[in-house]
Amino acid sequence: MTRSNGEQQVPERWSIRYVSDARGVLRAVFTRVGFVISFFGGIVVLISGIALWMIELVVLGAIALWLTFHLVPAGYFQKQSSHE
Repeated sequence: MTRSNGEQQVPERWSIRYVSDARGVLRAVFTRVGFVISFFGGIVVLISGIALWMIELVVLGAIALWLTFHLVPAGYFQKQSSHE
């Protein structure tokens, strides 16, 4: 579909608003999945290091847990108000 001036007309369902909403949803899902993987992975590595008396695993687990909570944006998991 083209307009009279030759511009390509984009169907409403593919507008920028919907694309940016989809990107926001994907970003939220991947951030939450990454948070869960990093959190539980850090705990498993930390406990394994303690059980096996391996200081390297304890340090890696502690670093993973520290990064998990310091790289996620502050207030990310709080309920956000709907679009303004």
